[in-house]
Amino acid sequence: MNGQSSQKNLTFGELEMNTMDIRTWRAFRNLTWFLGWITLGVSLVLQGILSPVMAGTSVVLDGYQITFLGVTYNSDQTSTWRYEVRPASATQDLSHWVLALCTTHQVLSSDPQGSIGKDPTTGLWGIKWEQPLRTTDGPRPYTFVLNGWFEVGTTQVAVKAGRDPELGTIDGPSCTSPTPS
Repeated sequence: MNGQSSQKNLTFGELEMNTMDIRTWRAFRNLTWFLGWITLGVSLVLQGILSPVMAGTSVVLDGYQITFLGVTYNSDQTSTWRYEVRPASATQDLSHWVLALCTTHQVLSSDPQGSIGKDPTTGLWGIKWEQPLRTTDGPRPYTFVLNGWFEVGTTQVAVKAGRDPELGTIDGPSCTSPTPS
């Protein structure tokens, strides 16, 4: 190199090109940062946070079809569970139905209003709805909110439409909190 400097004098055109490359790089960096946040948001939604988990299982007991419509894991660490009851082949009006819960579940609200405890007719401990449903009525939605998030599992359900209750199983809240993905 014989003492020559390795620096190169840039022409105005080359200097302008380097400036443009820096602007492009900054725009790319900002776009990448923005897309990273969008990806994080989509990832949280796909993990079930603030979005429903759908199941769609149903059971027919004593002529009434009970369908699990899904659960929503709410941002306030509660979960909203949704069901629908409809007469399918019922010959007698529905007196009440019970969804078994774990004794550790804390029900914060329900619609229509249900009662919590052991039902002496069915023997199940859980949430009991006593709003009569006639054989000619349309479908009726039922929801309740639990304090906490719980995995979807299999739980017992019972209906009373006539003399004896009929029991079965359906998707519902397990006693286990969901594991992070």
